[in-house]
Amino acid sequence: MQGIPLDLVSRIDWDQEYGEFLFQQREDKKLSREEVAQAITGLGEPCSQQLIHKIEKWKGKGDRSVSLSLILKYCQILGIELRQFYPVVAQTLSYPLLQKISSLAVDQFP
Repeated sequence: MQGIPLDLVSRIDWDQEYGEFLFQQREDKKLSREEVAQAITGLGEPCSQQLIHKIEKWKGKGDRSVSLSLILKYCQILGIELRQFYPVVAQTLSYPLLQKISSLAVDQFP
């Protein structure tokens, strides 16, 4: 299946399976929802503990889309790549977006 470039996407369709993956990754790193929410907010994306809970424990009611920017920052904090659990998205990023993502608080999360 061919994906689409991430720099053309602002929101992605979400599923409980993806949330469970992020939950397990967060638990493995012994990070609280509050710590993740604060770190995401620190990267310029407004976030709360409640939003992290909603993403991780998705019930599939209402709008199933989430901000790609938020999910990319969540992945950055966890040290994982989006393609590990969301393979529909293209594996390559445009250079400007890759630069932007790479420069986001690299020093904050060794």
